[in-house]
This record gives sequence, C-alpha cells and structure tokens, in this order.
Amino acid sequence: MENVDLRKANTMSLAAAANFYIQNCVSIVPLNAMDKSTYVNGWTKPEFHGDLSYWLNNPDRNIGIALGKNRLLSLDIDNAENFVDCMDAVMPAVLKATDVSTPFYELPTAEIVSGRGGSGKKLFRMPPVYAKVLTPYKLSWRKEGCVFELRCAGQQDVVAPSVHPDTGNPYQWKAGGETFEFLEAPKDLLYLWTHWSELMDCMLQEDPDYIPEKPKRVRKPYKHTEGLRSAVEIMDAWSCTQNLESWLEMYGYSFVRGNRMVYDYSKTGKPGCKIVRGVPDKFFTSHASDMEFFAWEGNRRKPRPHTAFDIMCVHECGGDLAKAIKRAKEELGYD
Repeated sequence: MENVDLRKANTMSLAAAANFYIQNCVSIVPLNAMDKSTYVNGWTKPEFHGDLSYWLNNPDRNIGIALGKNRLLSLDIDNAENFVDCMDAVMPAVLKATDVSTPFYELPTAEIVSGRGGSGKKLFRMPPVYAKVLTPYKLSWRKEGCVFELRCAGQQDVVAPSVHPDTGNPYQWKAGGETFEFLEAPKDLLYLWTHWSELMDCMLQEDPDYIPEKPKRVRKPYKHTEGLRSAVEIMDAWSCTQNLESWLEMYGYSFVRGNRMVYDYSKTGKPGCKIVRGVPDKFFTSHASDMEFFAWEGNRRKPRPHTAFDIMCVHECGGDLAKAIKRAKEELGYD
C-alpha cells in the first residue's frame, strides 16, 4: 500500500472510491450494501484481489480494507468511556514494561470514524516480524457489550465512503495529526497484544457487573495404598490367568480358523468374533445375535473389546461387578 492521503475517498462515490483504492495499491474487499460483512469467499487468500467489477455491477456495495494484505493493525473502540477505564487499569504497567511515555491510543495515526458517538478506529502499520504472530482479540463487558477490539490479519475494516448500517452515515478517513499517515505500531500496543491473556482480567474487573470466574476444582490424583489393587488391575490380572477361547466356547462360540470364532446362533455363519492377543487377551464380536457383548454399553451397536473377566461377570455372576471382582480376588489370592 502506497503512502497516499486516503481522505480523498471521503467525498467520492463507492465505485469511484473502489477504483481510487485499487489504483493506489490498497487491497480492498467487496462488502454487502450498507453492511459490514462480505459475501465473497476466500478473500483472505493471497491471490484474491477486489477488482472494480464488484462495484460496477452493484455500485451500492460497501468497501472493506484487508488488514493483513495491507500490513495494518486496527484498534477498534466501541465504547470510549469504558475503553479509558480499561486502559487506566493496565497501561501504567504496560508503559513501565515498554519504557514508553505516550500511550498508543494518543498517537496521531490515521483514523476511521463512522459518526457513531464514542467509537472509532486507529490504524497502525504492522511490523513484518509480527505478521504471523498476532491474533485478534475482543474485550466485552457483561451488560454493555463490546468495549474494544484488536484486529489484524484475516479481518477487514469498513472504510470511506461506505455507509454505516446503524447510523446511515458514511465512514470517513481522518488524520490523527497534522498529516495523514499510518504510524508504525508502537511497543506498548504490541505488548498489550502479546500479553493479552495476562492483562485481560484486569480490564474485565473494571466492569461494574464483573463476576469473577469460580476457580476450577482440581481433583487430587488417586493414590493406591500398599497392598490395595484397583478393580481394573484385578480384572486384567484374573483374565491373564484364563484361556479366553475356552470361555468363549463355553458360552456359545466355536473356533473357525486362526484367531476367528463364530457365534453358534449367528444367522450368517460368518466368523464375526476376533481374538486379539495381549495382556490380557481380548475379543471383539460383530455378531448382533450376541447381545451381551455386541451391545455391551447401551445400544451402541459397535464392537468393542472384552476379556475373559467380562464373560465370567455376565454369565456366572449375573452382571454383578462387585461379585465378579470378589471372585477374581479370591481366585488370585488377594486380600
């Protein structure tokens, strides 16, 4: 984007302004008429260029400026009064950390105004080193909504002479000082941006309706006392002492080949049971007729692994897990 006074677009028609931006190498985005949103997919891609045809076909379309492609950062203030309160809370620490005397929001950089009181945008040039580092942020208060945003690559800002959807007034470029220019993003703005997670809560606490988040409960890890074994350990240990094929044959399965077995009541006769060797051995069954294990959890209707312990629990303990674990402990000789 060239160093040009974009205030010239303030008095142009939308189509003429679009042509003005394009001629001055400003990457723009066609927006919906009297709206802030775009109807174009893929406008963030490097190969996309908002050519004049979009406005020649529909001269009422608003215009957006692509922040990333124009190497710009945007400070979008929605509530100036609340913004000042937020800055009062964090800027003393930010200015001290960056050794800056004048805060970024007081610098004479280019601005966009829409005629809506208490709002406006300041735009800065983005240092190349931050091109792929910064992400957009938005600070909102509970009842009053958005306070301000930090906007960057992947976003677009509505520019002159687009029409604001709420006020019906045209957006206007404004010089922050004696001349119209985009200043390089200062250190304190970049510090706020890169330390957002640390500073955000301080700004939220300025909200009169602020409700602090309840601290998340941290569960203490369960510690096994000496000699005490978990239920899963007992199940697996017992299954390792058993012959899985024998248990399957005992309760309706027949060996076919390799690690495949078939359920005796299968309508297809296909070997839908697969044994997987491990510690302990496990089996998967896709036989819908074996409802005990094909639908082990509710009605999932999806094969899942089972062990010899599962067969013992279902068929010999009536599905009573406590009874099955007690039996396994006794047979293993556990106290």
